[in-house]
Amino acid sequence: MKETVNVVDIVSQIKSDIQKKTGEIQQSAVPPVGNRVQKTSYKGIAERVRDKEEIIIVGAGSYGKKLYEIFKANGIESVQCFADNSSANYVNGVYDKRVISIEEAVKEYKEAYYIVTPKYYLMEIIRQLVFQGVSINKIDIYGGF
Repeated sequence: MKETVNVVDIVSQIKSDIQKKTGEIQQSAVPPVGNRVQKTSYKGIAERVRDKEEIIIVGAGSYGKKLYEIFKANGIESVQCFADNSSANYVNGVYDKRVISIEEAVKEYKEAYYIVTPKYYLMEIIRQLVFQGVSINKIDIYGGF
């Protein structure tokens, strides 16, 4: 028997979590100096994910790349890949990581922690992750925008 899903409750929970996480990110964000990412920059997001074994950065654009640089500068090596709905645009990958579709990422990394970076289509991407079975507790937002 299939479980009934109340979409209104899910969307309400997503909106609440987004507001909470966006506030936390904005309060802890320290802008980088020039084009260099300082080790102490964006400490909040780095500290939140330090204990995660598998991280997927959703979005291979400028915010996703910046987040990856922040993680590298802070010694966080658990990024498995980038996930992007336009993965075909990144056949050579980003930095040393491959770029796969969000659907592929969810299938391959069932226990991963997903960090959504695009400022456009934020709700749609979160909804996509949730409907593919990712727990809302395993979705974070990078507020580099």
